[in-house]
This record gives sequence, structure tokens and C-alpha cells, in this order.
Amino acid sequence: MFKIRYVFFGLFFIFTGCSFVGNASEYHQTGIKGIVTNELKQPVSDAYVYLYRSLSSKLIGPSDFMEKTAENGTFFFDVPEGKYYVVARKRSHGGDAGPLKQGDRATIYPRNPVTVLPNRVSEIEITLPEKKAFYFKRVPFGNTPITVKVLTNTTKRLKLLIYHGESVKRAPDHVVELEENRATFSLLDDQKYIIVVREELREKVGEDELYIEYGPFIPSEIKGEIMLELKK
Repeated sequence: MFKIRYVFFGLFFIFTGCSFVGNASEYHQTGIKGIVTNELKQPVSDAYVYLYRSLSSKLIGPSDFMEKTAENGTFFFDVPEGKYYVVARKRSHGGDAGPLKQGDRATIYPRNPVTVLPNRVSEIEITLPEKKAFYFKRVPFGNTPITVKVLTNTTKRLKLLIYHGESVKRAPDHVVELEENRATFSLLDDQKYIIVVREELREKVGEDELYIEYGPFIPSEIKGEIMLELKK
């Protein structure tokens, strides 16, 4: 009888010990987890989240890692430590690849790159807009997060235009919609940019149109937020 009890308790500790090891392994997991939502903070299911190790592809085309969001909008990447650039897309045809078309939804995580540390899981939230997006090439990308805050009393919908170089050209290189007069996005840290806040995208500035220009500047030299006071 004693031997049977000894064997029973021995097996009990073996199995419980194994379960403790499993929990410890999960605790020390490394990767990225998050949720994709729309502007109303509602989860977006069946969207694809892509991880790129570098900006060499300009965050277009095949990625290094890909996951599909669950019904509650969540996703998880079991990836090693490093820096990753995150993109979310949801095509109207439901696929995970192919050129973006009118009606597809796409966004680049504005606080790229996401840093994954050893034995840590980085948590992020991605807002995938419901509205039809601008051409994907107009979404800014880079390795330095930039936040712009506009001081204004207007209730009009404002746009933030981004130009590469040291002059304002005919068409902007990137277009960002301001949310509550604020925008966060990422730019390349070693290039010069000019940003313009205004109401329209047309070339000529309207006589009564709100307009302000900032730059040229290098993103790596920006400390804190860019504050702009918008007046006529």
C-alpha cells in the first residue's frame, strides 16, 4: 500500500511540475500582440497584420511575418527580439495579398518600429479606418515617430500634407488626416521634410483657407511634439 501511494504522489509531482514549467515558458514568451480596431474602437476581424524587418520594401509587398485577426480583432506574433515595422490591411475581396484597390483599408502603425525585447511581449493597438483610404503610397512610413498638434479653434476637417525635400511641390508625398487636431506618424530619420496643415488638397490655397507650413526639418532632430498655431 505504501509503495502504491509513493508511486501516486511521485506521478502527481511529475505532472504538476511539468505544468509549472509550461506556465513559466509562456510567461517568458517573446513577441508582439495587439488588437485592430476602427475609429470607434470596435474590433476588426479578418484583417491581416504584417511585420517587416526593414524599410527596404517601403512596407509594400510580401512581409516577413503575417497573421490574421481573430473575431475579437486580436493577433499575436511569436517572433524573436528585434525591431519590426507593422502594417494592417483588409482588402474588400478578403485576400491577404495583391495590389490595393479603391475600397480596401490599409494603415501603417504610426509608432513604428515596434521593439521586441528578450522574454517580453510588446502590446500595440492599430486603428484601421473605416473610410476609403488614400492611395497607399501616400501613407507615411519611417523609423522615427512624429507627433503634430495643431492649435486652432476651427471645427473644420483639416489635412496634414507631407513633402520630401526643402520645398512644397505640386502634389504632397504623403497625406494624413488629423484627428482632434492631432496626428502621429513615422518618417525616415535622415531625410528632410516640410509639413503643411490646411483644409484642401488642391494646388492653389483659397483666400480664406486655413494654412500653415513647417520646415524643412529632419525627424531625428525633433524633440517632443511639433506644435503649430493655425490662423488665416
